[in-house]
Amino acid sequence: MQALLEAYRDRISAIKAVKEGLPVEVYMALKTEMGVSDKVLFQALKISERTIRRRKREGRFKRNESERIMRLVRLHDLAESVFEGSDNAVRWLQQKNLALGLETPLEYASTELGGREVEELLYRIEYNLFAELIYGGKRSDRAAVISHIEFSWIERFCPQLWYHRPPASVSACSVSPYLNEVFKLEPFGKG
Repeated sequence: MQALLEAYRDRISAIKAVKEGLPVEVYMALKTEMGVSDKVLFQALKISERTIRRRKREGRFKRNESERIMRLVRLHDLAESVFEGSDNAVRWLQQKNLALGLETPLEYASTELGGREVEELLYRIEYNLFAELIYGGKRSDRAAVISHIEFSWIERFCPQLWYHRPPASVSACSVSPYLNEVFKLEPFGKG
């Protein structure tokens, strides 16, 4: 995918390509790079199987479809950068995520606003503002060390966590015990 998409790396080229309609090869390269089925991509792109078959015959996607494909390409590239490899990126994109309301990032990114939220989450992970506390069933090596955090920060930067597990839903009355209870973590120094 890297070589094929190199022409679309800068925004000016990407915008031009989207306006003209992306060639089908970009879709095929994304599918191959991510190691996912057509069905997974149909759902993530909100493009029907029938439409994909038609575009494969025509050789090019329509403008709105091209925008959705480029959104996934950008998210995959960003995840690959954050998680230092395609395998880790693909695994993260397909894993349910508490910060996204227990949807996978691929599912959540099926709309432009959802895609932006996934992108923001990736930037938070990259810059260690929140970084997943649990990754793949174990503590992440990208977990943030936060010396002081308030509930308002969680409400602002982790709205899905706030919505699905508000502080009133757990017995904790301060942030550290709240996060420990939500993520089933041992208190620091006891695990």
